[in-house]
Amino acid sequence: MEALTLAYPAVDVTRSSVNDVDFPIDTGIMSAHETAIRRAGFGIHDLAPAHLWWSEQLEEAVASLPPTGPTTRLPHRPSVSGPSTRPGRRTTQSGSSGTDRTPE
Repeated sequence: MEALTLAYPAVDVTRSSVNDVDFPIDTGIMSAHETAIRRAGFGIHDLAPAHLWWSEQLEEAVASLPPTGPTTRLPHRPSVSGPSTRPGRRTTQSGSSGTDRTPE
């Protein structure tokens, strides 16, 4: 069941975003000490403990985020639509870059 608990977020996201994936979830599990695959199907009630555990973990993680967001600022970058800052380039009236050299 531990493997299913760890895999549950991927299954849940897929199930909620694709219309042809739903319960029961069919699994094939083989532990490191076995040579045969164990197959099982799990219904929504079987995976309810995993759903509850992940919901609580995600709620706690979101609640612990800082309220103001990141404290570091990204360096200022010129706007894409602004004038070119590369030497030897000029901006035309339409906003596209020309290839003529600017006078030095």
